[in-house]
Amino acid sequence: MILSPASRPLTQDLRAVVLAGGESKRMGQEKSALLLSGKTMLDWVSEAVSGVGMPLSVLREDLVPGLGPLGGMRTACLRYKEPHLIFLSCDMPFVGEKVIRQLVDSVKEPGLSAICSVEGRFGFPLIFSSEQLPVVTRRLEEGRRSVVGLFDEIPSLSVLIPPKHSWRFHNVNTRQDLAVAQEMAAQHGEKSENE
Repeated sequence: MILSPASRPLTQDLRAVVLAGGESKRMGQEKSALLLSGKTMLDWVSEAVSGVGMPLSVLREDLVPGLGPLGGMRTACLRYKEPHLIFLSCDMPFVGEKVIRQLVDSVKEPGLSAICSVEGRFGFPLIFSSEQLPVVTRRLEEGRRSVVGLFDEIPSLSVLIPPKHSWRFHNVNTRQDLAVAQEMAAQHGEKSENE
């Protein structure tokens, strides 16, 4: 269910959580430690969050392993007490401060979640209201692990990202993806967050 944001911004009680507990089967090694233009992929994400000024946690182990990102979201909701958690993936290094700010600014009422939409695709980063933890638990018990499917069931909104920023959502899962990311980092350099 997609709702329109209310008029009051939610600016407190937020924590960023980087999901870094995947098995990295396609990459063959831990992705968060991979070097991209002299920084680890985790450094790229951490620097974007630090620019927004909120607490950051890196989640490397889930309470129940093997349940994918939804299992990581459940673990984080049980571990951290903030009513809203911003989830980022360690294998999306280019998201940047501007996208995170846009996501934060979109949530204007308690209990509301938000997911990014880029050229018709939905996914990370996203903001999740911990009020909806029972829905996550139920979906996991039913074997339904889709994060996008979760957002069809909870009060949420879609944050539309302009197509010119689609490069920021490049996902690094394989060596080839990493090579493309190296080219993108060289091409875009230290892109202005105002672009």
